[in-house]
Amino acid sequence: MVFDSAEKMLHVVHDGKALHSISYASLSPSQWGYVYERHVGLQFEAEGYAVTYRGLQFGFVDSGVDLVLERDGETIYVQCKYTFGKRISANEVRWILHKADAYLAKQYQGRRLHFHLVVPDSERCFSSVKLRLNGTVKKHSTARYFEEHNNLQNRVRLKVVEVPMRRHSGEIQNRFPG
Repeated sequence: MVFDSAEKMLHVVHDGKALHSISYASLSPSQWGYVYERHVGLQFEAEGYAVTYRGLQFGFVDSGVDLVLERDGETIYVQCKYTFGKRISANEVRWILHKADAYLAKQYQGRRLHFHLVVPDSERCFSSVKLRLNGTVKKHSTARYFEEHNNLQNRVRLKVVEVPMRRHSGEIQNRFPG
């Protein structure tokens, strides 16, 4: 994929030739989500992971897992959230965990699972929540809330991961194999 910030176009490229060109303005928020899932998957493929694109394959019935990453006997389950217009709230974190819980429970085979929430920019994507830790109430990012809540009694390691996707004017184009 090539993000052409000057012309505000997304180009799907294979072997150096553009197969499809789509204007940024024509993409709905859910379509940007699919573009981001593909972008994240390509980033992990470049790091040597075999990637299964569940979100692109199953759409809204992906059981809360967009990508499955596998490398060297390790499996990571990923939920991608491309949200710049609004921030992820504590309720949305609960929903993400609830939605993925049944799928992850079926995958559990005695070894700790890894579930990553991937966002383009954690500072811009998460809201704040008040948490009581050791009797003291403090304001924290919902990213921390995500990492500290675990529906499978410590069978799943939760982690927030940033994978930036630049699409604003003046930024360097990102090129990825089609």
